[in-house]
Amino acid sequence: MVGLEELKIGNYVILHIKKGESNKKVVCTVSGIDEDGSITLRSLSEEKKKYTCSPSDIEPVNLTVKFIKEIGFEKDYYQEFKYIVDEDDMTEISICYREKKFYLQISYLDENDNDLSQLLEYRLVNFKQLHQLQNIYFNLTGKLLTVSNLFKEE
Repeated sequence: MVGLEELKIGNYVILHIKKGESNKKVVCTVSGIDEDGSITLRSLSEEKKKYTCSPSDIEPVNLTVKFIKEIGFEKDYYQEFKYIVDEDDMTEISICYREKKFYLQISYLDENDNDLSQLLEYRLVNFKQLHQLQNIYFNLTGKLLTVSNLFKEE
């Protein structure tokens, strides 16, 4: 189950559809959240079917190394995966993955291009699910992290 307070429009989740004894899982995006707590989802399949459900009907998409590579995380020289969220002449904001944990790293350069990053420790960002990564990315950039290519049928 995903907590209603964790969801934002555009998040990817897995919907459980129960029909008798069978249980089908469908990857969907959140397209609406109503005041009564119901969630509107749209499937990623070609027919883009619309569903209305409660938080107890959905589960998160767990992040895997395959997913973070597909999103654009790249290995750096510390043997961790790194995704640069934003950078300018003086600052770099990155989401890093090492030892099965995600970190938010902010690197600073002073006016003489001296790296001041060693003054900052990695800050553990406790998440393991795709919608959480999407939310952090949105909070840092104001943009949606689009990952629909992760779910293309082969």
